[in-house]
Amino acid sequence: MKTDLEFLDYLRLSSVFLEFFAMALALATYPLLKKSSAKYIAVILVLTVLVEILGGTISFSFKYYENSMFIQYLLMFFPEDLLRMNIWIFNINYIFVFALYFMYYDSLIQQKYDRIIIRVLAVIFPFVVFLDFYFNIETLNRSLMRGILIYGSLSLFLASTLYFKKILLGNQTQKITSSLDFWIVLSISVFYISVIPLFLFAHKLNFTHSTYVILLIALNYIHYGLFITGFIINSRNQHSLEK
Repeated sequence: MKTDLEFLDYLRLSSVFLEFFAMALALATYPLLKKSSAKYIAVILVLTVLVEILGGTISFSFKYYENSMFIQYLLMFFPEDLLRMNIWIFNINYIFVFALYFMYYDSLIQQKYDRIIIRVLAVIFPFVVFLDFYFNIETLNRSLMRGILIYGSLSLFLASTLYFKKILLGNQTQKITSSLDFWIVLSISVFYISVIPLFLFAHKLNFTHSTYVILLIALNYIHYGLFITGFIINSRNQHSLEK
């Protein structure tokens, strides 16, 4: 079992490196992004990497260096349960990430009625967060908040559908792969629509913890790999235009 856990640790670390690489590309190309909708994606990537580093460092330290000065210092301010199982950090992060995604799609989609749909979804989101915390606060540090994750994922998939509808109806399919937003929206669609069945049916399918984590990390590879592809293509296109 220890070997499996160590193997999972390496997989998690490789996933974090991929997230970090995507964030580094976003920051390196930020001058190209700051006047576009993609600026919100750069913020999401920075926030995600910081949370991964924070949560991962605490978990790793508790697992291998429980008596270290770092852990003892944290225990002066936080209960041990909140540090040993720090899923609450990721649950809170999801709230900010989904909020930023709503801002991204609101900036990206310009059609009047489609934009109204995005804004209605965004207005409902705080109520979903409140209800999920009210009824499931005991799961805050045991598992991902079901209501927030499912509502946010379905909302992003709907928003992505509105974007692709705009592309198809606008006859913009010929140059679609040269657009950064295409790669971003494709990444969001694939990741979040895949997360829902994985999250809902993992227990019913009797997935082991290792299987669940490996599948989630595989989705992360696809998610951030598509982000990276988009940033590279966007940077190349912008440099070509400058020549």
